[in-house]
Amino acid sequence: MGKVANLFRAPKRREPMEELSEAVVLADMGFEGCSHARPGSKRQVLLADLETLDVMNLSPGIIRENITTEGIDVNRLRVGQCLRVGTVRLEVGMVCAPCELMEKIRPGLQKELVGRRGMLCRVIEGGSIRRGDPIEEIDWKRLSRVGTRFTAQRRSFGRAILVLFRLFDRLIGRDNPLEAALLLNRAEDERCIRRDQRERRAEKIGGISGDCLLRLAFIDGLQHFCEARLPGTQSRNARIIPLD
Repeated sequence: MGKVANLFRAPKRREPMEELSEAVVLADMGFEGCSHARPGSKRQVLLADLETLDVMNLSPGIIRENITTEGIDVNRLRVGQCLRVGTVRLEVGMVCAPCELMEKIRPGLQKELVGRRGMLCRVIEGGSIRRGDPIEEIDWKRLSRVGTRFTAQRRSFGRAILVLFRLFDRLIGRDNPLEAALLLNRAEDERCIRRDQRERRAEKIGGISGDCLLRLAFIDGLQHFCEARLPGTQSRNARIIPLD
């Protein structure tokens, strides 16, 4: 994980960069007060790493980057890679090609900087960045795969619960009120025990895991059908868990 070494903005085009201790970054725009900030562009924020600048004997900000990084090889970042910098989320948009202004710094520098000037990024989520803030590479493809698997699991559990509901309907539909009442009592006891666990787990992970979801839906579903088939068997706080 890298970190932010320096922050800069260009008050006006082709004028010296202004160093900042903290920068306000606007979504789909860039650094607040920077002449390079414009909506819809892939060139909103320029990243360059301190290690490359040191090797080339260049000072931070001289090649007009907005963020000088430390501990991360900016030039190896792939297009489409997402970064979390402070409270800001960036998406790498393209390689920054050195322009003729680099020749004013040192003759031949434009050619030296080919493939080494850094990466241009688009601001996905605005916020603020300070010197020393961590830079985290976010693997959105991995998160997407996890989300896809979770969605598939929920669909599978949903189908299983519908099958169980049909079985409940057949079971409770028989003329066996004693068996149904016993099942209802067991379900109520289990439901009371699980209720607090469900609330704590939902607060912890923002939802209910697949196996817990199935068990809870089984109990709530049984209770629902018992109440529907056996008038007078009522319980407190009866409800069905929404699947989607």
